[in-house]
Parts: sequence; C-alpha cells; structure tokens
Amino acid sequence: MAVKSIIHYLYEAYHLKNFKHCGTKLVHVPNPDSLAEHVLLATQIAYFLADIEDADRAKVVEMILFHDNAEVRIGDVNKLQASYLTNKKVAELEAFSDQTEDLPTEAREQMRSNFQEMEESETLEAKVVKDADFLEQVFQIKIFQMQGEYDGLDMWLKNVEKNLKTKSAQKIYKEAMKTSPNQWIKEVRKKKGI
Repeated sequence: MAVKSIIHYLYEAYHLKNFKHCGTKLVHVPNPDSLAEHVLLATQIAYFLADIEDADRAKVVEMILFHDNAEVRIGDVNKLQASYLTNKKVAELEAFSDQTEDLPTEAREQMRSNFQEMEESETLEAKVVKDADFLEQVFQIKIFQMQGEYDGLDMWLKNVEKNLKTKSAQKIYKEAMKTSPNQWIKEVRKKKGI
C-alpha cells in the first residue's frame, strides 16, 4: 500500500533530526547542527540561489530537499572518514535507492533521478544544489566561530570556497564572510528605532 510506504519513509526521514553533522566535532564543536536543520537552511539558500542563477527553482528545491536522507542509513561521513571508504557515493546511492524502494513509482523514480543528477553535478540545477549545500556550512561555521574559539573551522571555509561552482554562490560566500551573523538584528532594531 502506497500510504504505508510513505509513512515508513517519513518515519525514517524523521531521524534526520537525531543525526548531527559530525565533521565539526573533530574540532570540538560541542553541539553541531542536525542534518534536518542543515537541510532546511540549505533548501532556503537553494531557493534564492536558483533564482539568481536562472535555474529551475522547483527542481532545485525538490533535489536538495532529499539530498541527505541516505545519511540516516550510512551516517554523516566527513572528509576524513570518507578518505578511508572505497566509494561513499556508491554507498549513498545504494542507501537512497533502498530507502525509496517501496514508494509510489512516480515519486520514487523522480527522487532517484534527482539524486543521481545531483551526484553527477553536471547540470546547472545540480551545481546550485551543491553550492547551497556548501553555503549552508559557511553560515553555520560563522555562527560557531561567533560562539567560541574552535581551532580548525577555517578548513571548512577554505574547502567551501574552492568547491563553489556558480558565480552567485562565490559572491554570497564573500559577502557572508564579511557579515556578522548578528548584523541583521542590529539593522532591524535601527530601522524600528528600538
């Protein structure tokens, strides 16, 4: 039954709230963001980035919405861990394929096609998704840096900077690096006279 398979899929996806990004733990960030938090904010970044890049926004949002679901089964694998694995992409694709196996045919095929396109990273939409995924880390790391001295977070920022593919993402990166995470509230208070 299609409804039952969707319910099972969603209960599994719910675990994205329980899994934390593991990479920043290597530099002693005590409470990293959850995969669900990451996906939500990466999706919002992708929404805007798709418009700026003239990409298909609906496709970009659909693609990024499910981009980390396989990590419920294989875990959030950071770069160090991945260096010991034979092929992380194959593992993610297999996990995602298994997760979607019992979903209604049309949804399953669309989700798998989007996941494959994202992994191949050749279309504009896939590049926007990858860039949004990276940019979300920039915002999160800037907040971690504001909260404490975590030696090593600059490694993530350098990795993001060198991997961004679109000009818009590169521009957002540069502006985000110059902007305090609290600047928005200061400007709102100033406008409202509070």
